[in-house]
Amino acid sequence: MEMWTPFSQSMRSLSNSLLVLVLLVLPGLNSSAQVFANDLASVKKVFVESYPTSNRQTQIEPIETELKRFGFEIVDDRSQANAVLSWESQAEIVLHGDGSVPDKSIFTWQLMLSEKSIWKHTVKFVSKKTPAEDLAYGAHKFARKLFEDKERALKKQQKKSHDVQQALAAGSP
Repeated sequence: MEMWTPFSQSMRSLSNSLLVLVLLVLPGLNSSAQVFANDLASVKKVFVESYPTSNRQTQIEPIETELKRFGFEIVDDRSQANAVLSWESQAEIVLHGDGSVPDKSIFTWQLMLSEKSIWKHTVKFVSKKTPAEDLAYGAHKFARKLFEDKERALKKQQKKSHDVQQALAAGSP
């Protein structure tokens, strides 16, 4: 039988207050952490930037095709997107030599969320026969990597959420 003392009562009261505080605060921290900790997990709608010097549709068609293949929604208006994809292409051309070193194509892709870079990836490969083939190949490689990284981010987010729920369940009376 437990004996009541002012100290034991105040400790029990403090313990209950802390538990209530944890139960009220942790879910809020968890939801905001899910939004900010891994922005990549939240990307669904993407706006693809293009260069003003060329036909927009010709530039972005291979990119859109690959993003759609991996489950992303493409929007035509930047304001409808929750992420913006910018990209650049480069060519590494060997000017001197016997022709045994092939030219290379380099694509750098960057995903922005609220003007903040959340993901960047570079693809470098031996150039194909045409720039259009280079873009199609680079777009496929980049879209696959983006999809894999997003899946990894979603799993990490789910694990964190599960861990918090388990901690809350373990601490409840």
